[in-house]
Amino acid sequence: MQLANQKSTLQKIPLILLLALPLLGFILISIWFPLFPHFNSVPQLDVRSFTPSLLSGFVYAIFVIGLYGLYLHIYRRLNAKHDNVSLGQLLFSAVLYGLPLLFTYPINATDLYRYIIRGRIKSAYGLNQFVTPPNAIPNDLFATLAGEWADATSPYGPIWELTATAVTAITQDNLGAGLLVFKSLGLLFHLAIGVLIWKMTKRNSLAASWLWLGNPALLFIFVENGHNDALMLFWGMLSFYFLQEKRPYLAIVFAIFAPLTKPIGLLILPFIGLAAWRHLPSWRQKTIYTVASLGLFVGLALLVFLPFGSPLALVERLQNELIGGASFSPMTLVILILMEMEASFSFAQLSLIVQGLFGIVAIVLMWQTFNGRSAYQTVSNIFGGYLLQAFNFRLWYASWLFPWLIVEERGDSFWLNTAVYFLLTSQLSVIIYGHIRFFLLSGDIFFAHLLGVGFTFGLPILLALVYPIQSRK
Repeated sequence: MQLANQKSTLQKIPLILLLALPLLGFILISIWFPLFPHFNSVPQLDVRSFTPSLLSGFVYAIFVIGLYGLYLHIYRRLNAKHDNVSLGQLLFSAVLYGLPLLFTYPINATDLYRYIIRGRIKSAYGLNQFVTPPNAIPNDLFATLAGEWADATSPYGPIWELTATAVTAITQDNLGAGLLVFKSLGLLFHLAIGVLIWKMTKRNSLAASWLWLGNPALLFIFVENGHNDALMLFWGMLSFYFLQEKRPYLAIVFAIFAPLTKPIGLLILPFIGLAAWRHLPSWRQKTIYTVASLGLFVGLALLVFLPFGSPLALVERLQNELIGGASFSPMTLVILILMEMEASFSFAQLSLIVQGLFGIVAIVLMWQTFNGRSAYQTVSNIFGGYLLQAFNFRLWYASWLFPWLIVEERGDSFWLNTAVYFLLTSQLSVIIYGHIRFFLLSGDIFFAHLLGVGFTFGLPILLALVYPIQSRK
């Protein structure tokens, strides 16, 4: 009865006022995890640095869950179409949510510092980020902030490194300004993807846009942590927009920009190409499009890599991400289980088998796209397959599945529900691998992964079944 009364109370609040409530939460986040008293801390901080006790870690988790619950309630209101709001109001709300996150420490990913350090390799020293690691310039002002990646060259594409070079050329030796600019870019591309979703969804566009714009996990990923996946996903969504508008050549150009920003964007490219090819009316046009697409890929790669060297580095870096190391992923759990069983296995052989299976899945999905299956579905499937078989997982990888599932109107809403909850469990997993592991599991890696992988990857499926964010189709 009390829960029903709470629900009815929320229903009575005008939606335009309800949209203001998350802002209070994001302001509290910025006060709880402030950027500027700590922005140049060495070693860099994480969520456990600010919430050092088990209790404070649980309080943070409950706080994030509360923000997420409010986000889902607003989505249901928009989905019911009982409230009169506009896209502009949703965008303005997202901007307001993002502003305090600009001044929040990147508690779950400190890649922002590497963006600045690698950008300075080119802008301040005229060197190549794909050849020169940060520790090759030990006297740089920010060299101590490179952390565990001090000896690593860039894992990104040339479009991102050109962006980082431009940002650091403008902000120069002002570390705080550099952090704010990168975070602002994350917010800008987050908003842009929300607009594209609105333009691409023909049914209940405002609710679909809100699923992206108001999602606390995405705002944490792209604004609080300033992660560059926002730009990669923007290119991918823009290519799908032009595909939907029947402009296949623009679609393929922007699809090519995705891997040139971040190598994982290569997973988008063949599905865009096949979907565009399939809709061309004649074999002559199909042949011209195929040749032109290959030429554009080679030409654009050579052009943007011109300041850096060979574009073959893209393939190598994607391969390294796929099989290098192991952390926080289902495949890591498989390895740990094999080790617990004292099974005899070769990491190299296991990697080869996993890559082979992933290759077969990719071929099947491309064949399905060729035969008429929605490219939105197959792109979300290929990213999902990648996450299940990759040896590495990071919180921001959860964002890769999401935009395609929002736009796909014919898809089963169960997977959209799962993706919504997957973003939440990914954010909460830091409490398992941090607080619970150290305070309750005595630092045990195996049980932390057993709990963490089950929670992060398994719980969203259960929640989608028992508590869907919308009615099943």
